[in-house]
Amino acid sequence: MSRTGQAPRNGLAKVLWEADPDDSPQEIAAQKQSFECPECGWTAKLRRNACMLCDYDQPLRPERGSGDDA
Repeated sequence: MSRTGQAPRNGLAKVLWEADPDDSPQEIAAQKQSFECPECGWTAKLRRNACMLCDYDQPLRPERGSGDDA
């Protein structure tokens, strides 16, 4: 992927942007972060702006223990 222009801030686009071109799709997919709702604990593989289970309407936080605090 081209490294010119503005880099994506989060989600799958960021994972793909930062991926080593020699990595397999499985290796790239394993690099996705997990995010969780601080209210109910629901988790998602991509950053969300609201929980899909409860009424929490703020961006989800990186899941504890996911190894990345982005």
